[in-house]
Amino acid sequence: MKRSLRSLAVLFWVGLLLLASTSVVLAQGEGGTAGQDALWSMLAPIVAIATSTERLVEMYWNRYEQPGVWPNKKGVANPKESAYVLFKMRRSYWLGTAIAFIAVGLTDARFFRLLGLDVLFANMELFHWGIGGIFDHFTMGSALDWLLTAGVIGWGGTELVHNIIEGLVKGRNLWKETEQVRAGERQFTETQLFYEYVLPQLEQLGIPATTFFQITGWLREANVPLDEFVSATLNHTQEAFFARLEATPQGARAAAALRNLLEREEIAPDNLIQISNLLQTVAPQMAERFN
Repeated sequence: MKRSLRSLAVLFWVGLLLLASTSVVLAQGEGGTAGQDALWSMLAPIVAIATSTERLVEMYWNRYEQPGVWPNKKGVANPKESAYVLFKMRRSYWLGTAIAFIAVGLTDARFFRLLGLDVLFANMELFHWGIGGIFDHFTMGSALDWLLTAGVIGWGGTELVHNIIEGLVKGRNLWKETEQVRAGERQFTETQLFYEYVLPQLEQLGIPATTFFQITGWLREANVPLDEFVSATLNHTQEAFFARLEATPQGARAAAALRNLLEREEIAPDNLIQISNLLQTVAPQMAERFN
């Protein structure tokens, strides 16, 4: 019970420190977030240090309680005595923090640096010894990260470290799922806008939906943006545009199909120009599907 309360207390203070001194980057670009296995691998050094620290602290107290050996030759008559238990608990926190402080300094396995957290004063360099590890380009942020990492390990142990990592994994997964849902909602809204607003407007201009999709389809087959076709129409250079298309066999097929389509549907040039204007009302990702 006491251990759980201690872990909750440390989590609370670590959370406050994170809010006060760090900015978290959960996403590193599209599809670039670390998965659960990657995150665990990234933080494996911290888990190893926390586990080793706990074992060393246990070894220390095993020797401390045995009579005739260092560091307490008197030994402990009653290890379950409440006063001794309280003394042992308090001393364990500081002993674990000291061991973790040394281990982090030797390995440079700083908790928040590995997580990609930008610690406050990270750019305020204090010195650069050029010997590798934490003492190269040592900043105020490095010192803060060093102390926080040692504190998390020393006061929370492996249980707290595992809880933090699991929380981060769940948080990242939740964030990714939320982003996927939002992306789906945006796509649905954009599609709805296109079919309920853009296509009816094209119909009023005398460009049926089937004709619009045929035009964009032939242009896509010829690898020609829709805007280039509309620009040629606006500048009255359609013939030059078709001539460039006919320079390749694929473009020639597209040019012939477009000529026949425009003649058959009798679409006015001014109405063709409105296609680009209407596509500007939808999201760029939606408009790019027809370019």
